[in-house]
Amino acid sequence: MKNYRLYQVDSFTKNLFQGNPAGGRCPIYFVSTAPPNVLVGIRERTTLNGLKPNLEKLTEISRQIRCNGYFVFVLTDAFGGVLSPGRMFAPAIGIPEDPVTGNANGPLGAYLVQHRLVPNDGRRFAFEGQQGEAIGRLGTVEVAVDIAEGRPKAVQVGGRAVTVFKSEITL
Repeated sequence: MKNYRLYQVDSFTKNLFQGNPAGGRCPIYFVSTAPPNVLVGIRERTTLNGLKPNLEKLTEISRQIRCNGYFVFVLTDAFGGVLSPGRMFAPAIGIPEDPVTGNANGPLGAYLVQHRLVPNDGRRFAFEGQQGEAIGRLGTVEVAVDIAEGRPKAVQVGGRAVTVFKSEITL
């Protein structure tokens, strides 16, 4: 059995120890997708877009709890549209902010089903996650979660991408 230290993550705010602004609806959760990330739900999209995390502190905490990054998200009521705008901070692996990532949105889908935070038909739950708004690189991730016995069974992630860099290497 593994023991884990629990931390109150306040690196996203100027005021320490103010608690999770999602107020208990979305518990802060450590998800392991090899590599693991921390999911942090908050209430307001304006708060999400205004985050200016202390990247040094996040890197320090990441090393202590052995995680790669922190996915901060907001749940909206837009079922059928974008359900979850989010931001992924992973400075411990050299990514201050990832504009769009399935590595965060996929586990979020499983988390939402596992914690019964979204309605579903008991077989499948699908939504769109959105990232990049705050840094001017908006993108959408399509997520589908297969459900068995009320729990996530499999997660599929997809979407459209554009090539921003192309190179060749000869060895």
